[in-house]
Amino acid sequence: MGTERPQILIRGLLFLAAVLLAFASDGGSPAKAKSRHGDAITYFYKTNDLESVPDLVESLAQSGMLNKNVSGTRGFLAALFKRNPTWAERVAEDEFSPLAQKTIASGLVLAGRRTLALGFAARNQWSATQTSSLTQRQADLVTMPIVTATDLDMMWGAGFATGDPAYVRRILEKIEEAVRTGDIALEDIHYIALGRRAERTQSRAIFRKYEKRQAAWLAVYASAFWSVGSNAKQHEFVEKEVDRWIGDEPSTAIARTLRRVKFRSFNPVMSTVDSGTFTVALSQVSDPGIILSVRTPEDTRKAMASFEHEFEMGGRVYIAFLLIAKPNAEIRYAFEVFGPGGGILRLGPFNKEKSTGHTMSTDAIEIATRELQAEGVYTVRGAFRDGAGRTFKTENRFLISDDQ
Repeated sequence: MGTERPQILIRGLLFLAAVLLAFASDGGSPAKAKSRHGDAITYFYKTNDLESVPDLVESLAQSGMLNKNVSGTRGFLAALFKRNPTWAERVAEDEFSPLAQKTIASGLVLAGRRTLALGFAARNQWSATQTSSLTQRQADLVTMPIVTATDLDMMWGAGFATGDPAYVRRILEKIEEAVRTGDIALEDIHYIALGRRAERTQSRAIFRKYEKRQAAWLAVYASAFWSVGSNAKQHEFVEKEVDRWIGDEPSTAIARTLRRVKFRSFNPVMSTVDSGTFTVALSQVSDPGIILSVRTPEDTRKAMASFEHEFEMGGRVYIAFLLIAKPNAEIRYAFEVFGPGGGILRLGPFNKEKSTGHTMSTDAIEIATRELQAEGVYTVRGAFRDGAGRTFKTENRFLISDDQ
């Protein structure tokens, strides 16, 4: 293959803390703890435990969390009220705190149950001013136009309540509508949705092209794409709808963007190996210089931020890794690359000699670019063997695309 063995850089123990900190922070897509309340709403469609909903809404109100996502909770309740009309009538007879009352009443209106909402308000002795919010003309959940970011939140809330892909479809249709009218260029939504942190200057230039209102929508649409990808990973009904969009018209720009967003959501940019004697962060980059120039903890963070999901057809791709080894660690490693048609090439094995203390090493090995001529998903499989003969394996995926 003719790849040149790059220089290995050795640093001190301070790098161990720096890299482990980077692993735990924004090195890629860090996991976030989910609250009990959040899970109860996000996965509600799996249990359909209607009897738990009144207590859930009251608990959200009392904890202050309801204020953080009133729109999503409204959509959640509206979908349930619409699907379960008799249950909605029972809920309207319950006692709630003022904030919970407001959310339930607006959910009833959104479900097309305005009369029931007004009766609920009267029973709870709402003032004329409070009640007026229920008498204003409002479309119900099925027909309401999506004109703000909070409307998108309502669609997600309704989807989580029911598991109905129709609500996911409405989000995607809104993006398609915006593109069709020409208010915002799809390539701009596409770029921001897939935004690479190394290209922030270009992202800022894209936002400056638009008026303030349009720029706000650009951010919403890009976030919608990302949320679709993220939720497709967690919810089968979302994934099926995304796959349907991709499959119906795979050559459209929206389908290509969905395909790439889904790929990123399902495939972390970085994988790690921890043997007990060494730790490796493995990914791929187009510029090996960032990896090989690591000198400080800040360099480490920049190197990890340069890890990439996607490359242009015919571009250079390097397997990149950051390696931390304990004293007397002896490591042997090799890589195999698989393309859309199967196995392509094997790289290695390479050796790292025993060290006298904790070491930090960086490496970048070029994949033969002549082998990367087909668009699609490529897989890098790494195997790391320690001095005791134990083998630890990891796997990365990246995308070769001709429509960057």
